[in-house]
Amino acid sequence: MLSPRFLAFLLAFLFLVVATPATQADDASFGEDSVIVLSVDDWQTFRTDYRNSDWGQFLREPSIRETLKRFSDGIGALVSGVSAPYEEDSEEGSAPGRMMGVVGEQFAMLLKTMTGRCAISIGYQMTPMGPMPNILLECHGPEEIAAMKKAILGAIKTEVSEPLMPANFMVGEMGFEGVEGMPGVGLYFGRNGDHFAIGTSRSGLKQYFDTEGTSVGARFGSTPVYQAGKNLTTSGNHTSYLNFDPIWKLIPFFTAMAGGPEGTENDEDDGDAEDADRAEDDDDWGDEAETGFPDVAAIIDAFGLTTVHGSVGRWTMSADGASSESIIAIHGRKGIMGLIPRSNVSLAIPRIVPGDAAAVSMFRFAFDQVISIAKEIFIAVEGEEGISEFEAGLQMMSEQMGINIQEVLDSIEGTIASYTPARDPDAPPMNPMMMMMGGGTGIDTFMMVRLKDTAPMEKVIETLAGPEMMGATLQRKEIAGHEVFVYDPLGDTPAEFAPPSGPALKPAITFDGNWFVFSSSEALLTSALESDSGGIASRPDFKKLIDRVGGTDGLLLAYADLGDVLAQQADIIRPMLGFLPLLIPDIGSNEELSFLFDTDNVPSSDLIRKFFGPGVSRSEIIPGGIRTIGWYPRVVPLPQEKKSGSVVEF
Repeated sequence: MLSPRFLAFLLAFLFLVVATPATQADDASFGEDSVIVLSVDDWQTFRTDYRNSDWGQFLREPSIRETLKRFSDGIGALVSGVSAPYEEDSEEGSAPGRMMGVVGEQFAMLLKTMTGRCAISIGYQMTPMGPMPNILLECHGPEEIAAMKKAILGAIKTEVSEPLMPANFMVGEMGFEGVEGMPGVGLYFGRNGDHFAIGTSRSGLKQYFDTEGTSVGARFGSTPVYQAGKNLTTSGNHTSYLNFDPIWKLIPFFTAMAGGPEGTENDEDDGDAEDADRAEDDDDWGDEAETGFPDVAAIIDAFGLTTVHGSVGRWTMSADGASSESIIAIHGRKGIMGLIPRSNVSLAIPRIVPGDAAAVSMFRFAFDQVISIAKEIFIAVEGEEGISEFEAGLQMMSEQMGINIQEVLDSIEGTIASYTPARDPDAPPMNPMMMMMGGGTGIDTFMMVRLKDTAPMEKVIETLAGPEMMGATLQRKEIAGHEVFVYDPLGDTPAEFAPPSGPALKPAITFDGNWFVFSSSEALLTSALESDSGGIASRPDFKKLIDRVGGTDGLLLAYADLGDVLAQQADIIRPMLGFLPLLIPDIGSNEELSFLFDTDNVPSSDLIRKFFGPGVSRSEIIPGGIRTIGWYPRVVPLPQEKKSGSVVEF
């Protein structure tokens, strides 16, 4: 059975990876092909801060502990069903189950007793046999940690049937003992006093602990994502990096392993003859007979994804709440990265966004670059000869609708605003059957696009409202001095089908000044247009949150009452969990998977709102990337004392 403590650690680890810090000297010593690097200056301080956070206290709730146990038991049972390459099952349970039990308990002990600095790196090292895993954990702690080596190695020797070679070696003053399936790749445990290490690669361990600088291979400190971490301005106890460059480097390797990109030859494959034979039998086979595996590397490069090096972040928890700072390292504006503007703008929230909105986001794209970017990608993927087809498609669209697509894109200033309304406590719960019939999820959508010139978009709306297009299904109304178009394909929708209780959707659009407004609900749009409250931007508490992240200038501004938003999502997922086994009988009849569909897995909305509250973040353009600053005030007070057995340890 997997330990609930171990599951809690995984949740904490994911929590740190998505939003944590940089610039530790030791972090630079990991291999350059490390994909994830996480370090904590003082593990016990972090552990205390995490336990006392809103999230940590949420995990200590009895119902959440029961859910964690349900998942640990269920996953443990699934893992126990896997046998190879382990020994045969016995009365004490399956070999994989016993292995996972030992590993889970040992790591639970490790995570409870570690002290001082600890760091982990997950990546690979390229060898003549291809990429091999390079995972390294370094920590400090008491004598009990030494017993971990004996327990895990003993379990491996007992349960794993494949032959493994013992390994003993020194790196500096640290001695290592372990087992390996091939030279240099295995599982190694090292110790020097209260300093411990666990690794899967001999060369990776040497590279990290070689203080004399004689190890071979570039180190993590040379990577762009590590260098970006030097631009973080806040201090913190935790550091995390997500490095994409090693992933981009692997794509050509796996493409070659899969047979090579289109047009490449493979002497050991008679695919050309097979394709020719198939082309003779099927006239529709066409040019596909000459193509091979797509050049994935070229496609990813054309989209500009390789210009994104990764991210680095810093997360600090205090008695008042949690603050974060992160940087996404990007070079240039190739491909879809060209949609990111090169300068910051004001992202002041429009007055039409109501004061009780559960979530609000403001962001900006360079819409005028859409067609030119699409052409560049099309040429890179399809070649110069295919661009004429792309342009012909645009021309046909323009002729059919009587509008110029580029003019419409040029008229968009680029700022997009959206919000999620607060949940109506009197609204009926989400009905899965109604959703399958084409109805909504119970969460409305409201979006606005700021325009430089409204004329091109007005022409688009008039064209769509014409008799040749959607005229019969669009109703024109005047609401609060605005001309509103309501999409109602059923005409006068009967009450039993009308929102919010019925399955029908009645989206509406209008213009509010230089904003083009879309709402998934006519009622929601009407409420927004008729409101004179001044909107969420006039709330004093909202202004304080915005000031905490440096105002409204930037690339993206996001606010969310996490309790309300998560509760709304829970209200959707909860009935879906109970409905899925009925929809898919094969899954519903599998007792081993039944734990996944227990509706108690989804916390109650009241419990979610108790532990999670408002938070805000702002992103801005900086040289070499995008910086994001976040602030999340504490919702529940710091615990006054620790009660025995009440904490989910990790």
